[in-house]
Amino acid sequence: MTQRPKLADGQQVVDGDTLTYNIDSQRGRIRGSATKFENAYYKGGDFKKYTEDVFFVTHGVYTTCDRDDPHFHFESRDMEVIRGDKVIARPVVMRIGELPVAVLPYYIFPLRRGRHSGFLPLRFGNFDRGQRFIGNAGYYWAASDYWDVQGALDFNENTGIVLRSVVNYAWRYHLSWYVSGSYARESIRTYLGQNRSTRWNLVADHRQDVSPTASLSANVNFVSDKSFYQNYSADPTDRRQRTITSQAHFDKRFSKSSFSVLLQSTENLDTDARTRLLPSVDFSMYSRSLIPADSGKKARWYNSGYLSYGSHMSNYENRSRRDSTSFDQRKYVTVTHQSSLSFPQRLFGHINISPNASLQEAWYYIFDTPLAREQGVPVEAFGRRLSGSLGVGSSTNLYGFLNPHLFGVSAIRHSMTPSVGYTFTPPVKSHDEMRSFTGAGGGSSSRSQSLSFSLNNALDAKLGEGEKERKVSLLTASMQASYNFEAKQRRWSNLSASASTNLASRLQFSTSAVWDLYDPATLKLQWANPRLLAFDVSAAMTLTGNSSAFSSVTGIGSHRDSSITTGSSPFNLAVSHHYSESRYGRGNSVTNWTGVRVDFDPTKNWSVQYQQTINWSLHMITDQRFVIHRDLHCWEAEVTWAELITLKPVGTALKPPVQANTTKKVLNCRCSADIFPYHIQGIGGMIGRDPPMCFPDRMDFTNVSSVQTPMPVSSSGVRLAA
Repeated sequence: MTQRPKLADGQQVVDGDTLTYNIDSQRGRIRGSATKFENAYYKGGDFKKYTEDVFFVTHGVYTTCDRDDPHFHFESRDMEVIRGDKVIARPVVMRIGELPVAVLPYYIFPLRRGRHSGFLPLRFGNFDRGQRFIGNAGYYWAASDYWDVQGALDFNENTGIVLRSVVNYAWRYHLSWYVSGSYARESIRTYLGQNRSTRWNLVADHRQDVSPTASLSANVNFVSDKSFYQNYSADPTDRRQRTITSQAHFDKRFSKSSFSVLLQSTENLDTDARTRLLPSVDFSMYSRSLIPADSGKKARWYNSGYLSYGSHMSNYENRSRRDSTSFDQRKYVTVTHQSSLSFPQRLFGHINISPNASLQEAWYYIFDTPLAREQGVPVEAFGRRLSGSLGVGSSTNLYGFLNPHLFGVSAIRHSMTPSVGYTFTPPVKSHDEMRSFTGAGGGSSSRSQSLSFSLNNALDAKLGEGEKERKVSLLTASMQASYNFEAKQRRWSNLSASASTNLASRLQFSTSAVWDLYDPATLKLQWANPRLLAFDVSAAMTLTGNSSAFSSVTGIGSHRDSSITTGSSPFNLAVSHHYSESRYGRGNSVTNWTGVRVDFDPTKNWSVQYQQTINWSLHMITDQRFVIHRDLHCWEAEVTWAELITLKPVGTALKPPVQANTTKKVLNCRCSADIFPYHIQGIGGMIGRDPPMCFPDRMDFTNVSSVQTPMPVSSSGVRLAA
């Protein structure tokens, strides 16, 4: 009986064909070595111990798969293993089974666990503009438990180098912030010569709890040009984003009031429209009793009076495009003060009545702009407008019960809440043009008296008896309209109604409609035959269960290992439908689509997903997606097929189509392992499962998108924003 020699050094055991060991220098060599080290497995021609923490492997194999015949492995002529740190290998050939799938001249496999500093894995692939790139060449520095820095360089074949950097800071329960940016120095050769340009972006975010009742937040986003994200970002959200917003917000809460300040700038990348609030200030006083009731005494009617107050200041600036060469500009400062007084009462124990009054004052200062002069608005002058209203509201609750004791329903309750409200607004004619220009201030130039009506219904059921009793909502419905006493024509408003139901736990249904009560030709009231202006209906259904005997019917899973589930397979079906119709203008706008998604697990390790959206108005499938996923022990394999229909050329699309109704089909195959991830789209490939570490460790081969860096977590549990 023979046994392979083994070299034991503490808990580290290496076996092989032959063993040579120097007792004095404590260095050894094993030919035909095999060992497990740092949660990975090594096999090699020679395994040499150089120092306590450094080992050399020649013509070696590295894998994290624990099978004797591993699903994947890396072959390298020279490997240097540094205990608790990394494996440095060159060159590197990756194999799936015995099939070579990737070759790299040099690679570093990290061995550390937890958040730590290290080199960033490379990314390879193609951008939409057709240029190949090598990206993410850089370093991640975990400076402390509170902050870290990441810097990287991308090289694009046609446009040059892009520098990227991210700085994160987090102090639990106090503040967190991050700053990220990119800088590109493009150089593109055309038939006219060499075009050079500088492109960049900067994103920063700050969150801070100044005190238990005060908080500060800020977010800034700057970009050099309209197409920067489309050309350089792999995040679909960034690529579709056409509005850039930067803002800072401070909020302070007092015992009986609150105060907030907002600074905001919003810019549309397509139209160059821009809106700025520098600043917007709000102060509100919570509703409080005018005459509080004495302690221990019964409240009287005058104790129900409540007063509230709020004010708002806005320094507003807006730029909107008038034509291809000019803009319209609005710039003004407004301050509004509003107070309200209410006396809610209960009459006869069943009727709620609430008299109320409100007063609003608006101050205006409009800066001199061509648009303000064109509209005849006083500029560089102070304006003041005072308005108010009086009203009363009344409502009650009516109930009806039914006890059918059928199909598990023990009781049904119908609750009905009718309400009526009256509002009177006196005419206010001061500075109408300022109110129209700014949109601030209340009242109107004409006297107003209106009566509003609404009716809310709710149908609830009680299922079961005793401890098994539960209540469910069957139906809610409402309708409302109003009557204007002062109007010369069309005193009745449009009639609107809505309803929703959750009759089944997995079925949701809602609908709404708006009717015009007047004949558009004669303006006569027609209660019996109102004209439908808008209609909307939405429904969603989900089904979850098991599909039995799937293997026997299809034959799938008939020759597989013991991990395959037999007997039943879980599935999930989700169907949604939306239909809406609008007839407000001369035309008729219709939206009609159905969405379907099916998730099905035929075996324990296999899963299938299919989803599609059908646009019935266009008589076409606008998008569909088919995904097959397989758990392969230490790998995950996934094949994705997607088809997208772009209805018209838009700048926000991932890849602007040449013409309308362009079809884009993408085949995306990926697998994942416990060593390093990479992604090949369109030709079939593998992607790795994230290793148990928190520093960025992703290698990406892609022509559509890159995988985002995981957020690092400090040893103290402080999450650092990525």
